[in-house]
Amino acid sequence: MVTYDDVDVIAGFAGSRDIGYTILSDSDATVIPAFGLVNSRYPEGSPFYGVAEKFILVTDADGVVRHRFSKPYPGVEAVLAAIRGSSGS
Repeated sequence: MVTYDDVDVIAGFAGSRDIGYTILSDSDATVIPAFGLVNSRYPEGSPFYGVAEKFILVTDADGVVRHRFSKPYPGVEAVLAAIRGSSGS
């Protein structure tokens, strides 16, 4: 998960909800636009402009995005197959 929130906000959020996975901070707004994840439902000027779409991205060992899943999300097996295919194993 990637969000624009700073690390302290993310840590508080994750801790209060017992989230067991890593949430990344993109507080300088470079990663979300670079991966084309900006949610187009919110127009410029909206307080939500620039928030990320919810996607599952699978990258290879070099960080190249090999698969991009959005709603409706596929089953777990399809995502795992994409991960296995991207890892070369």
